[in-house]
Amino acid sequence: MSIQYLVKKAHENAVNKGWYEEPRSFGDVIALTHAELSEALEDYRNGYGLKEIYYEGQKPCGIPIELADYGYSTSAAMSELTWKQLLLKRWLTTSPGHTSTAAR
Repeated sequence: MSIQYLVKKAHENAVNKGWYEEPRSFGDVIALTHAELSEALEDYRNGYGLKEIYYEGQKPCGIPIELADYGYSTSAAMSELTWKQLLLKRWLTTSPGHTSTAAR
């Protein structure tokens, strides 16, 4: 099973669950990704192991699940930007002779 397959399945699941029905603000996206990390920390504080998966009904839970959710939500947020924009901004802000105002 490849990572590409898993990403595709995760995306299909998010679409089916309504993740993309309404646009989300940048603040909403940041809050949602932070919430996944907070849930992982809560599981850790509750004594769950780093590789332990448990179920609440049919919903899988645990640190690995929350970190996977974080990874997905982060990649979904990144998909809003193009790599070209990111690389150009990075180049403009780190190349000699370019000022930080050029990247704005």
